[in-house]
Amino acid sequence: MKSVHGVRVAVDCDDPGTRDALARDLAGFGEAAAGEADITLRLERRAGAPARGPWRWRGARWSDRGGERLLDYGGGAGASWDFARERGTVWAPEPDLLHELGYLFLHSRVGAALDRRGLHRVHALGFSWRGKGGLLLLPSGGGKTTLALALAARPEFALLSDDLPLLGADGRLRAFPQRLSLRGPGPFPFASSVLRPFRRRRHGAKTLLDLSAYPGRLADAAPLEWLVVGCPGPGPTFAARCSRARAAAALLDGMVLGRGLPQVLELMAPPPPYRRGAAALARLAWSRWGAARAALARARPLLLRLGARPGDAARALADALSS
Repeated sequence: MKSVHGVRVAVDCDDPGTRDALARDLAGFGEAAAGEADITLRLERRAGAPARGPWRWRGARWSDRGGERLLDYGGGAGASWDFARERGTVWAPEPDLLHELGYLFLHSRVGAALDRRGLHRVHALGFSWRGKGGLLLLPSGGGKTTLALALAARPEFALLSDDLPLLGADGRLRAFPQRLSLRGPGPFPFASSVLRPFRRRRHGAKTLLDLSAYPGRLADAAPLEWLVVGCPGPGPTFAARCSRARAAAALLDGMVLGRGLPQVLELMAPPPPYRRGAAALARLAWSRWGAARAALARARPLLLRLGARPGDAARALADALSS
């Protein structure tokens, strides 16, 4: 059983390959003390009967039966989730899909539990520079992990998360030490033993890098000092100050709305009674916005134009953080 900032998570799986994949995903988190789990997930490699329902989002359909949600992803894949007890089962006949759904369900429910504790995930590269924290806000595929690898050799730099750092209303960033994800066909400068494919239904394949192989240092927490708005694409590489309005728009997108986060809308949609669930979502949005406002009030906003060469972007960012 793992502890994710105090949220106790238990995962059981009848497929050895999927069980190993999820264990490697969560290897950076500490073991929880004995006791009852806050979130319990069971994964089963099998085909289930269709569970059609009136609600639909992308490839998912679902229905509610009291506090339990029944979900159908097609092709024999599906799930059931008990919101009151925070436990459920996911099934799929293919191991890649079972791994993906298990990963998403874990992130969705752990993220919801952390939200309730005032710790909000940000779709960003979270880092520490000489003990002070920063967020590099970039869209999916923008180069967060590539830049983290380019900065790894610098002694001033330490990684909080390449994709999902946590931000609290107290202005502190906290680590979310999951494995790193790499885009592109490679080759990558790491041993094959620490690399593995992650094949996804809708967003293409990635290569996962075990956290133990990350060549730089890892940090647990840091006070927020910088909000860096990243601009991917060709053109000259530079770092400069930017407006708080631009930083606010990026933080609204990457944390308050959570675009790019593994939130899983079909699990975020409130169960019955729907009015109470809608009120809970409103409180969540207000809590996230409160943390965002506190971050904007204390952090220095920067703009980073990445250009075509990660090394140049790393140097530009390092110079800006050191000035």
